[in-house]
Amino acid sequence: MFRAILLFLLLPRIDHRKAHSLRHRRAGFRVALSVFVASFSVHGPAGVGAIGADILG
Repeated sequence: MFRAILLFLLLPRIDHRKAHSLRHRRAGFRVALSVFVASFSVHGPAGVGAIGADILG
């Protein structure tokens, strides 16, 4: 547990790469990101609805 916290704190100092904006990424990255966001947009409310239905009866 301590190593995970230490790595979390040291990671910004270890990684010296420049951050790239989405416009500099390849098309495959954009497609994968869009699918990831869409899956959360669809499955998130569905999961909340299923949990709410179980709790309410």
